[in-house]
Amino acid sequence: MRPYGLTEEIVRHLIYNYGSEYAEVLKYISENPDWGQTVPNSSEVVKAEVIHGIREEMAQKLSDVIFRRTDLGSVGHPGDECLKTCASIMAAELGWDKTRRIK
Repeated sequence: MRPYGLTEEIVRHLIYNYGSEYAEVLKYISENPDWGQTVPNSSEVVKAEVIHGIREEMAQKLSDVIFRRTDLGSVGHPGDECLKTCASIMAAELGWDKTRRIK
């Protein structure tokens, strides 16, 4: 099964990390199809995981998303594009201004 056209690798990743709750992450893709795309420099982590981290797991800082709510920081620096993408998603979701986003 490949919901929302996600690759088998992404679906396996979601099931491994969220277990039976992986469908909770998928519901965000129905809200915004762009959230089904992977973040830069990751072949598995989708933008919906960032949204899930904010809405369901109360992530408030970029470091919360990178190190605690996703696998993005588990193998070292995830790259500037990844950080910028996650910060932009968080800014839109949490109402951060430009100053807060670049801290």
